[in-house]
Amino acid sequence: MRKIIIFILLNMTIFSTSKISNLDIEKHLKEEILSGDVYAMNKLGFFYVEQNKLLEGEKYYKIAADKGSINAMNNLGNLYTSQNKLLEAEKYFKMAENNGDHTALYKIANIYFIQNKLPEAEKYYSIGITMENLLNIPTGIHFSNNERIPYADSDALNNLAVIYFIQNKLLEAEEYYKKAIDKDHVTALYNLGVLYEFQNKTLEAEKYFKMAVNKGDINAKEALERIKKLNNMD
Repeated sequence: MRKIIIFILLNMTIFSTSKISNLDIEKHLKEEILSGDVYAMNKLGFFYVEQNKLLEGEKYYKIAADKGSINAMNNLGNLYTSQNKLLEAEKYFKMAENNGDHTALYKIANIYFIQNKLPEAEKYYSIGITMENLLNIPTGIHFSNNERIPYADSDALNNLAVIYFIQNKLLEAEEYYKKAIDKDHVTALYNLGVLYEFQNKTLEAEKYFKMAVNKGDINAKEALERIKKLNNMD
């Protein structure tokens, strides 16, 4: 069975805990919080989530989010997404976007995609891509308030193409897979091969499956063998 791949990213701020006991970390962060350090509130939330103390993590994420921490808003959205609490996740991702983090647009789109709300997902992927072009935001790691926020517009291009493929908008799907490929998105190579195979354009499919294999995409190996057999039969 053919499959296409969409990227759902759950990114949280990480800090080193090496050579420091958990009790020391917790104590230090709580001391920082007493002085009003919002960054420490978010970090303590992450610390608790890493310890699987999810209620405590949620508590400190909320405190930090209420005080304006965009990363806490995103981390809370990620936590709720992992718990399949999608309405709550959507709320906090939208809060992050309303506070200026346009990368949250992609996370909102992911939420809608999970819910099979494809028109809404399409809308938010498109807005996110447009915002990036307007603001000329670089790909890679984008920094805000000294906290790392991964920014992966090539994933959005791939995911938008997936939506178009599902909606049978094949020209649009092809266009956006190619845009993702132009940004070195390896899985888009495989997905474009799937699109061409679906259209019985087996030579084009073989070309892109081969490119995906050469880039290390394990999903493309089986597809390449399959399409080679079809082409050798012609």
